[in-house]
Amino acid sequence: MADKLPSPHTIALKNYLEELKCIAYTRSHIADYLVETGVCKNHEQAFKKYLSRRGKIFEPIEWMTLETAINYIHSAGGVTVIAHPSRYRFTRTKLKKLLTDFSKHNGIGLEASYSNLDPASRGQLTSLAEEMGLMISSGSDFHSDSNHWTTLGKFTVIAPDTKNAIWNHPRWHSLAEPR
Repeated sequence: MADKLPSPHTIALKNYLEELKCIAYTRSHIADYLVETGVCKNHEQAFKKYLSRRGKIFEPIEWMTLETAINYIHSAGGVTVIAHPSRYRFTRTKLKKLLTDFSKHNGIGLEASYSNLDPASRGQLTSLAEEMGLMISSGSDFHSDSNHWTTLGKFTVIAPDTKNAIWNHPRWHSLAEPR
């Protein structure tokens, strides 16, 4: 991917990524580099011009299977949740198929409350999670201070008496215990 950037950035991007404290690099890391070095004025431009499907340095993603992803997360002690499902632009039928496959492979939860989700959609996702036997989670979709669509911890909270809330899952409590 770096070799598709203007020549002075090829080595610089590789060095930038190597200095990051992470194991896997994402398009967001590349966008950060493009903004920090002035190649792009903001993340939106970085994605549109370089990282989207029609972008100059787009690389198709090689996805692992849903079953493999779930198994990796569970083997690491994690809790598997389908994040911000309304952002996938699935029809209800396609979302139910995904959730059926997710459940079949021991997926645990569905995020039904997150930033910028309207109350009607939140209610539909909550009902769908209950219908599919999944637990409900919530989140802010906060990635960093430089992304301004939300702030850390800003989201509509799930009602404390929700029976299928993710914090009622046994693994949730083991994650919170000090090691």
